[in-house]
Amino acid sequence: MIRLLIAVVGIALFITLVQSTLAAFGQARGEDEDEAPPMPERRDAEGVADWMHARVMDAFALEREGWALERAARVEARLQAGATEEERLRVAILWIPEVTAFTFGRHVYLSRRLLERVGTDEPVAFVVAHEMAHHALGHLLSRNRWIDRFARVPAGGLVAGAVIEAARLGYNVEQELDADAWALRRCFAAGYDPRACLGVLDVLEADALDRGDLSGVYGPVPADVDAGPDLGDSVRQWLAKRERGYPPLLERRQRLMEIAEELVAGDQP
Repeated sequence: MIRLLIAVVGIALFITLVQSTLAAFGQARGEDEDEAPPMPERRDAEGVADWMHARVMDAFALEREGWALERAARVEARLQAGATEEERLRVAILWIPEVTAFTFGRHVYLSRRLLERVGTDEPVAFVVAHEMAHHALGHLLSRNRWIDRFARVPAGGLVAGAVIEAARLGYNVEQELDADAWALRRCFAAGYDPRACLGVLDVLEADALDRGDLSGVYGPVPADVDAGPDLGDSVRQWLAKRERGYPPLLERRQRLMEIAEELVAGDQP
């Protein structure tokens, strides 16, 4: 119920964001404020995703500095060496304030803020590979079915975009952990040091602490710290993971460090 409420709020916020963005850019180009961009010619999931990509790039793809574009292109190519053109995902950089990454359609989107806070390619590779994993592991199938449905109604592209944004909250804990493991193995196969890849967790932790999100880093605080955890605390931790859709960063780090050490030691394929 809580996740459903969050998703509904996310839809409303995203619709407002897209509407205001399109209106602002329409005015900047001398267009009528009420004039909406043409709807996608193709009303399937791929067509709507391409339409949304064009709108997002118009609004937020302002990157002009070579180092950021070069890093994204370098990581994209290395992780997908040998992939056909049809199989490839494209990496785009968005000037948005959050330290985040997400995917829809055939694109992986990285925030410029995230790139600014990492010093090497390895952490970026892990983030891109994590988003690639959601495709490879079939986590986007239900999302695409929703896009297909919404793309067939009036203003379907805008609604589909809102559903895409809300769907970022739709991955469950197991899917996020599976994506983490897949991503680290993919990075290792591409020649990246898996331990260096986990440097992105330091960035995510610092960002969460800056925002005061202690539970996102450490998990829910026990009701009675002096007494230690009890059954009620275990239930609260389980519920917190389900509400967020992912475990706290401390748990993710522990799991990933185990995988990284096994990869380096040659104990995993």
